[in-house]
Amino acid sequence: MTYMANFDLIDFEIERPDESSGDEPYLIAIFWALDGNISVAPDGSLTGTPQMVFRGGNHENIVRRSLSAADGPVAIPDSVGRASIRIYDFPPAIPSFITPRVGMTVVAMEEDNTPDSWINEITRDIGVGIPSFATSFIGGLNTSSLVDEESLTATIRDFEVRMKQEIGVISRKVAARRIGRSLGFGLFGAADRDDEIGQSSTWAQASRTQVVTSDARLVLEQPPSGGGLSGGGSGADTAAARYVVRSRITITPEDVALPPLFVDIDFFGRDDDRTDEIHDPPRSSFPIEPGRQVSRAYRWGGELRVEYDFTVQFDVASGDAHLTVNGRLYEGTHELTQDLDGVGTLNLSARAGTRNTAELTIRNGEWRSDDTGRLDVVLRNGV
Repeated sequence: MTYMANFDLIDFEIERPDESSGDEPYLIAIFWALDGNISVAPDGSLTGTPQMVFRGGNHENIVRRSLSAADGPVAIPDSVGRASIRIYDFPPAIPSFITPRVGMTVVAMEEDNTPDSWINEITRDIGVGIPSFATSFIGGLNTSSLVDEESLTATIRDFEVRMKQEIGVISRKVAARRIGRSLGFGLFGAADRDDEIGQSSTWAQASRTQVVTSDARLVLEQPPSGGGLSGGGSGADTAAARYVVRSRITITPEDVALPPLFVDIDFFGRDDDRTDEIHDPPRSSFPIEPGRQVSRAYRWGGELRVEYDFTVQFDVASGDAHLTVNGRLYEGTHELTQDLDGVGTLNLSARAGTRNTAELTIRNGEWRSDDTGRLDVVLRNGV
């Protein structure tokens, strides 16, 4: 059986900055799969290399400006945060209850004066060193140790931990070469190198009967002493920088034809001030796929904004679709304010060949305010 694994780094947020004057963060990402590309020898030993995709390697690959905690979440470009890998069931010698696993490891760094050529060197060395490590790790396994889900989960966690350690080793080696070059050539000797903030991982397990969607909040944080991956900070203005990346992994069985899924929405907003302004745009519709978030935002009255995120899951066995809508109401002195005053969540299901309707109303939680955003939602499963 084959599956398509889709990886998404959705957005990036600074919770604690590395520099008081604004951070210039960038990411290096590794997307990997442990699947049927692994072979089993007659003695039960495993051989092979996990499939891997690498992203990153340049300064400012999130956004070309400084960021601070006040900016809130910033979308991560597809060139950095999106990848797909076609994966396969394990060979028959591995117990059939064990399905492929996929995961991602994200490294966050903050720019000072390191040239792009050195950042490319880190990415290149990771691209060579990590597959080599993974091949060695797989070679140390045997089917006799993969007897149940518990043993397999322990193996995956060990793989994650040791891969993160290997990334740290590679980073330290590159840092040592950088320092040597700086001293040898007299260049950048007095300049801060880039700060290595930290790294984080997540993984998910394929299912033969349903689309799997796994969301994770990846926290990338320096140790209290600073210095991130390679140890020894670069003179950052603040200690223990902390970044957060929202991620999603979606694994879809390719042997199953998914029905078309659509969402119809109708928004009504009220601004409770002296003008009592109403916002009532036309009804709209959009297609939606499992694991792919769709977002909509409405602004009105010069001070109000409501944002909605739509995600859907599909159960292959039953044919049921399950929609989740997360909404946020902001009210302040302008329509782009980050003053969050109300939240709401809607869960809606529709059986195969049917539609279902529900309403999500979010009100301003401030005292004596009747600011309201109401969304009528229809989920259509194959109709």
